[in-house]
Amino acid sequence: MSLLRRPIETYGPHPVAAAPGTHARIAELVSRHVDIAGRILDLGAYTGALIARLRDAGYLRLSGADLSRHIAEEVDAFWECDFNGAFADEIGGPPFACITASEVIEHLDNPRAFLRQCHQLLAPGGALVISTPNIQFFEARIKFALTGELWGFGERSYRSQRHISPILASHLPMMLAECGFECREILTGASFASPLRRLLTLPIWGAMRLLMGSMVMGETLFVVATAMEQGEAATPAGQSAWQAGDNAARQGED
Repeated sequence: MSLLRRPIETYGPHPVAAAPGTHARIAELVSRHVDIAGRILDLGAYTGALIARLRDAGYLRLSGADLSRHIAEEVDAFWECDFNGAFADEIGGPPFACITASEVIEHLDNPRAFLRQCHQLLAPGGALVISTPNIQFFEARIKFALTGELWGFGERSYRSQRHISPILASHLPMMLAECGFECREILTGASFASPLRRLLTLPIWGAMRLLMGSMVMGETLFVVATAMEQGEAATPAGQSAWQAGDNAARQGED
């Protein structure tokens, strides 16, 4: 066991394919934006850890989808589909009140096509809750300064995990607006760092947070967006939603 890195998180018997704290934050965001009676679709369901957590939070109308079936949880429905394709046509059915996608979008050839497919599956006003690696957190910035390589998107990550589509927090509101969504919240959190690692790196991240804002904290970027009706206009480039975001990445990394 590493003194500097926390082990893989589990929820009950289910391993979680994300930094510790990721699913807890997603469940918290779902509870803030989705009625308890709403139908929820978890894309990238894997073992069903997030579905189990949402069920324990009181959500009962739960379905899942993934490239192949590993899920051990009971669900209303499950689809095996490739998120690089027209998966909305495969899933079909009545629209969902919420779609969750934990650590999915960074693996995909075309993130915008994925967002458009999600929009097709959501009811107007439905919530999209996604997470992806935060390439702006403090260790990522240090790695980029030293190597010129994005944290989580180097050659090893490309080959072993197919991390191929990094996304900047400042791009998300614009991407979402292009795909029919209104961005509601953007925040960061979750980490593999142990308490000892956080203590040892305190002088670094403390100074960077003071100078650059809270976007440097947390290995994971979270976003909540609402599906607009066809023809409904988003705020210009998602600006008002971005400014209202929890972290308001005002650093201007152009």
